[in-house]
Amino acid sequence: MTTPSTDAIKRPRRKRRTREERARENWDALINAAAEIVGTDGYQGANIAQVTSRAGLALGTFYQYFESRQDLFDKLLPEVGGRLLGALGQEIQGASAAVEVEERGTKAYFEYAKANPSTLRVFTEAQVFAPAAYEQHMANVLSHYAASLRGSKGQGDFANFSARELEVLALILIAARTLLYQHYSRQGDVPAWVLRTYMKIIRALAEMPAS
Repeated sequence: MTTPSTDAIKRPRRKRRTREERARENWDALINAAAEIVGTDGYQGANIAQVTSRAGLALGTFYQYFESRQDLFDKLLPEVGGRLLGALGQEIQGASAAVEVEERGTKAYFEYAKANPSTLRVFTEAQVFAPAAYEQHMANVLSHYAASLRGSKGQGDFANFSARELEVLALILIAARTLLYQHYSRQGDVPAWVLRTYMKIIRALAEMPAS
């Protein structure tokens, strides 16, 4: 019995990527490269040549997706911020009580920020370099956060807050998460006692009776 030669053995063909798949890969590569550069060098250090080089793409490919460097900046935060919101949404899925939602969400925020160190710099510097994107992102985050708090209020938590006061509280908590991570992560992980302290405040606010 003869053994077929290696050349005669039919190997499965690799599935050819569609145009849409290639376009999405290029988009992701450019966004990821820009985020990495901003994370280390800030928005000022990110130019088109560096971004395309980091992404492994030709310079001309950039203009198939963005009109200019500023257009990239304007689209960077919504993309990076959307990924963060998606990750947090998965972590709090299934939680119902306000304290559990907040604890799981804050812990997930700290973990995501550690795993994606460019995220915070993309966010904080956008206020100067991409103000329209920053306002859009903040409005989106605030809307999601306030809606979550209003849902908790409907279940009996945060009884001492009106609907518009919950929006103020949401903004305070967004800022608190960011500042706590920036301050306490300098030596590594955010210490567990920081999260416990934060949750003491959340628990007190959630359980405060209506006046």
